[in-house]
Amino acid sequence: MDVERLDAMPREEARELLIACCGAAAWVAAVLAARPFGSRDRLMAAADRAWTALTAEQLAEAIARHPRLGESRAPAALGARERAWSAGEQSGARAAERSTRAELAR
Repeated sequence: MDVERLDAMPREEARELLIACCGAAAWVAAVLAARPFGSRDRLMAAADRAWTALTAEQLAEAIARHPRLGESRAPAALGARERAWSAGEQSGARAAERSTRAELAR
């Protein structure tokens, strides 16, 4: 995926892609509203601005959408793309040293 494709993508398709990145609806709406980006730097700046503007409740929404590292199953509400990303994260966590896994479990 590149920025040019994200910029040209229909709104609903872009929304689905973005919600796979961050489960906070307010973040997704803010990033969508910033399109077109034109460059990776502008995309990242928009994502950062949207993230720092989230309330505690919205941050909790984003976090709740993803399984904790070390959990064996992703929430059923996740789409195929999110489940694949989560599986990659979980795989990385399983390969970590025991002390790192203990810290993640806290």
